[in-house]
Amino acid sequence: YAWRMSADPPPRPLRRLWRKLALLVLSLAVVDQALQWTVLRDGLLLGIHVAPFDPPLFSDTQRRLLEQYEEQLADPGTFARRSLFDAHLGWCPRPGMRRRLRTYDWAGAREGLRALPEQRTAARRIALVGCSFTEGHEVEATESWAAQLEALAPDLELANLGVGGYGADQAYLRALRDALPLEPDEVWLGLYPSGVQRTTTHFSPLQLHWRARSVLFKPRLSLNGDGGLEVLPSPAQAPEDVPRLLSDQAALFAALATDHWVRRAPAAYAARGSRWQHHSGLARLAVTLLERGGRDPYASLRDEDSEVFQVHLALVRDLRRTLADSGRVLRVVILPDSRDVAEAGAARPWMRLVAAIEAEGVPVLDASRTLALAGGAQASDLWQPEGHYSPRANRLVAEALHAAWLAE
Repeated sequence: YAWRMSADPPPRPLRRLWRKLALLVLSLAVVDQALQWTVLRDGLLLGIHVAPFDPPLFSDTQRRLLEQYEEQLADPGTFARRSLFDAHLGWCPRPGMRRRLRTYDWAGAREGLRALPEQRTAARRIALVGCSFTEGHEVEATESWAAQLEALAPDLELANLGVGGYGADQAYLRALRDALPLEPDEVWLGLYPSGVQRTTTHFSPLQLHWRARSVLFKPRLSLNGDGGLEVLPSPAQAPEDVPRLLSDQAALFAALATDHWVRRAPAAYAARGSRWQHHSGLARLAVTLLERGGRDPYASLRDEDSEVFQVHLALVRDLRRTLADSGRVLRVVILPDSRDVAEAGAARPWMRLVAAIEAEGVPVLDASRTLALAGGAQASDLWQPEGHYSPRANRLVAEALHAAWLAE
């Protein structure tokens, strides 16, 4: 204390400590800036993208998809034939469209054994909504579980409105827009356990990074103060909005203000150079590590207070009430992938959600048990190259659904 009150220099040990601290700070600053301007100069570290993600395109496939979209946009005829852009749902096949193994009828439903009759002729009509596991990717029209279910129940008309890449939020919105006008007796909602976090985002590369196979934006559902649903529209309300947003990071950042991943790590998605973290190599690595966390769908399913859990429960509750008002029934089908089937033991991560859905009076069939008994994740004859159901797996799902809900 005495030396502080005098003009005398501090004792030598303290001066040496200050010199060491100054040297350490200087060394860290040098390392930090060397990291910033050499290793991280191209935004990659060992092939991993490092924040800021400006633009948030994480693979050559995504960049190629954007180029293809811009080429389609430049030709209105091609765009009308090939683009899936949908301002309300994000993306959706158009009536009469053909894509790979899939053909869509007048209602925009995937054709199975036959197109859906415009005038109802069967005793029972069911509309399916969900993702690619509902639609039946990687198999022929007659090999999907929807088509095989029709074959098992000749008095059934089935509208397969599943769409690849959909979250439960988009499936819910498609049920309201496209399924209800078909006047089905029942709506079946397919839920994909490993895909539950799709409801957290407006732009799938933010959630899936390099694994995302779309550069189109989507709406999402949020909870209002009363626990009810609020629809947050897609940031792209016109086809031109897609390339515009992906070429203007400041506009994109503003448009994605309600996105879970942007809110979680805003510095990762702010325009390059607009945050202090962007000027530090070490800070960029810290932001990248923070942003990469929280992506375990099973953790979201186990936590009953999570946004993912509550949004799924709320949309099921709302859809059940909407259908009940017109005398219709909602059912839920759990459609697992191979990873989910490997988890299909006594403590399946989605069982709390299933119990909560059943408590709302909605029947649930979990196909994970059927697939596990047939060989599970290790049975190569259950899975297609990209991870969807094989014809055999589709048949097993169809038989389980028929036995549970249709064989009366």
